[in-house]
Amino acid sequence: MSTLEDIELNGSSVDKVKISEQKEDINEIEPTVEELATLEHVSERIPLGAWLIVCCELCERFAFYGLAAPFQNYIQYPIPGPGDKQPGALNRGQRTATSVTTFFQFFAYLTPIAGAILADQYWGKYKTILLACVVYMVGLLVLVVTSIPPSINAGVAFPGLIVAIIIISFGTGGVKSNVSPLMAEQYTRTKPIVRGNQKILSSTKSNVLSLCSYRRQKEDYRPENVSSLSIYLVIDRIVLPVF
Repeated sequence: MSTLEDIELNGSSVDKVKISEQKEDINEIEPTVEELATLEHVSERIPLGAWLIVCCELCERFAFYGLAAPFQNYIQYPIPGPGDKQPGALNRGQRTATSVTTFFQFFAYLTPIAGAILADQYWGKYKTILLACVVYMVGLLVLVVTSIPPSINAGVAFPGLIVAIIIISFGTGGVKSNVSPLMAEQYTRTKPIVRGNQKILSSTKSNVLSLCSYRRQKEDYRPENVSSLSIYLVIDRIVLPVF
């Protein structure tokens, strides 16, 4: 089964995931309380599907902030002359520029509600993200086509901008509301198990909780866990909150 199929499975078919977990439980041994306290804890590997989902969100955020940053100058100022260094194009003034950019930020953070409803009730997370990316690219295409000099001279740049930011907002809503839960769903293991040479294997998130517990007890956490824990902490505490 391919990675994308794994993502789709984990994002849209809860029953199949439960069946998979039941099969794992048959062949795997849960640790006792004593084993949890004495055996070495090792982290489960971060699934490749989770990395692909993070890359998808990273690209979406780059596109969003990359196009949103120049909007103020693009709308507010005219096309610069030979000796003018102030960038611009539409010459609509500060009030219009601020209104449009503020509306874009507001609407882009409102549409994730619709994206979440579509994912939970109709399409599933994977399909919603896929379709949202297509919508997003359509919006970017509209923005590019209507911002070239012939379009500006024809007077279609500003209407095209409004249409583009609405389409892009719907695209970002479908992506933003689903990438984090879909990434979390790539971890199908919910309980720690005893693996191989007397080590306890659990999900990376469970090991974060274990790390906190060890810190409270003033015990040293084994260095073998540091790399995977640090990766998870970077994603969960720094990368995703920024997005």
